[in-house]
Amino acid sequence: MRNKNQWTIKNIETKKISSFKIGDEVSKKFHSRFANFIKNGLTVFVSVFIIYGVVQAGSLTPSSAPTPDGWTLENIYTRLTTNAISTSGNFSMDPSGSPAGTQYTLDQIYSAIPTIVADTVKLGTAYLGVDGTLVPSGGDAGTSNVCNGNTFFGSSQTDWNLQTGALNISPSAVISGNTYCGVAGTAVANPTYGDNSATQVLTTAGNAGTYDATNLSADNVRNAIAFGVGQTGSFSGNLAYGDDNASNVLTVASTPGTYNVSNLSNDVIKLGSTWGVSLGSTGTLTPDGGTSVVADLFNSKTAHLTSDWNLDTGTLDLACNTATFDGTGNIVTDTYDGAGNGADRWCMTDSGDAATSDILSGKIAWVDGVARTGAYDASGLAVGTVKSGTTFGVSSTGDYPSATYPLSGDTGSTDATAGEICNTNEAWTKAGGLITGTLNPTASTIGVGNTYCGVDGTLLKNLYNGSATSGDYPQSVGGVDDYNNNGTMPSDSYTSTWTTCDAGNNYCETNDATNANKKDDSTGLVWSIRIGTSNWFSANNCVYPNGLGDGVCDTNGEAACKCVKQSAGSMTGCETLGAAVAGNSGGWRLPHQKELMQAYINGSWGNLSSAGYNFWSATTLSNNTHNAWYTSLYYGSTTYTTKTSTTISVRCVR
Repeated sequence: MRNKNQWTIKNIETKKISSFKIGDEVSKKFHSRFANFIKNGLTVFVSVFIIYGVVQAGSLTPSSAPTPDGWTLENIYTRLTTNAISTSGNFSMDPSGSPAGTQYTLDQIYSAIPTIVADTVKLGTAYLGVDGTLVPSGGDAGTSNVCNGNTFFGSSQTDWNLQTGALNISPSAVISGNTYCGVAGTAVANPTYGDNSATQVLTTAGNAGTYDATNLSADNVRNAIAFGVGQTGSFSGNLAYGDDNASNVLTVASTPGTYNVSNLSNDVIKLGSTWGVSLGSTGTLTPDGGTSVVADLFNSKTAHLTSDWNLDTGTLDLACNTATFDGTGNIVTDTYDGAGNGADRWCMTDSGDAATSDILSGKIAWVDGVARTGAYDASGLAVGTVKSGTTFGVSSTGDYPSATYPLSGDTGSTDATAGEICNTNEAWTKAGGLITGTLNPTASTIGVGNTYCGVDGTLLKNLYNGSATSGDYPQSVGGVDDYNNNGTMPSDSYTSTWTTCDAGNNYCETNDATNANKKDDSTGLVWSIRIGTSNWFSANNCVYPNGLGDGVCDTNGEAACKCVKQSAGSMTGCETLGAAVAGNSGGWRLPHQKELMQAYINGSWGNLSSAGYNFWSATTLSNNTHNAWYTSLYYGSTTYTTKTSTTISVRCVR
């Protein structure tokens, strides 16, 4: 456009409008030379502007006065053909000389505009109206080829999302001193012994080869053949006759065994026994030299008494050859008394096993030929001193303790039960019943310094806080609270034992399946689940307003702050949950401050459900009676607030 010697060119690429002004004298020279350029380029230039105007679909009127800077057609052409960036120039001054005879035409500039192909433009972007489809390609790496956790563009890439490697390298596959994928190698590099051929290295080597020697041992390697490390074979195979067992081969063999026959001959071999090579020799040895006959050999006993190998059976009968040892049939006659004194003697059995403690005191008995004097004192045994049902003496049976012979010194009105007697210990009832104890106390339920049933108490011992799960706060420097930054209770924090209330224990003997949560075994208290929030009066079953004073509990010492219990028909809070049942100390109630504090010490955060709240106690602040104490069962803190506050939670105890 022209407006009185002012020329304006709009930058097609950046949409900037540049203008310059030509002086009167220069203008005349410029007009004459520029006329030809205008005539030649007008058609193309106008066409481009028309097309550009259609594309822009807007007004050609500038929104403000043009600035005296811009780009030349040469700048535009150079940018299109070489991507080189030019600096915006100031064309407001008069030209230093006549315009050059040549410039780039609009045809040349248009022709320099590249054709945009979708697969050369990144997927997800657009250039000159062309949506790109270009994705990383050409790589053949998969996740198993790239170190675990590292990202990359690899095979089958369909987008610009990085893939994550999954390659895990074993340390034994990497030579020691090298690290791949962050894995330090442990394989032996340059071992003292080895070979480049796997067949020359044992399978048991640090860098294992393929030579398997696991089945080689001395007994399957040829005798005298050295192998392995200092080993020698003992196998004697490949002989016409022989054995791997040396005891089956004669000492005179080529490969000698240990079977020695050098002392064998017919006269030392039993008469009639064949032996030797192919059993070609026969023994001639017979038993001889004795003088006994069958009359000298005990009846039914056998022996070689003649010069053959047939056994002879004796016929001699003595007193011991009897089945009845009654002092008559087993008497030994003087004929066989030998060097004895001729007095009567008896043959005795060897089955006696009585000890002196088995024989009544002062009595003598012969046991296997030995006289034993009894030491068993039975003078104190009687029906009234022997355990009931125990037989003793001659047809006697003990009856102690019993109604007839009761336990001495028993003054108790009732008998103990098994649960009151230490486990495996026994005790008698007054009437003589024997009870085996079942009481198994745990250390955490016994006060420190006390011992019951052999168990030393640990209750209230080492009340240490535990170590933080994260951070440098171990137990040795004080640890952290049980809350542990809303984590699991520290494993080394002090805690007592807790019993879960379930059907198996009749819900900790409360018969309350709805409210009973857990029992603190060290205190015996059964704790309820969390029962929502309320003010102190409602939680403690107190009437409010109670009709006393001015009716508003807001000042220390006011009668309106006292707890006046609700009547049975309009009870509130814990006392509405249930009354006492058999075997339980009482019904539900609001716990005292110290009971709540002890529950935290004993591990409420790690045991009670919904312990992450502040809970009312029934305890009043002594110097500001319009306040009551509450305790955190997760931090362990205890403080107070006004009794009318409704933000404190309720948990009951019984």
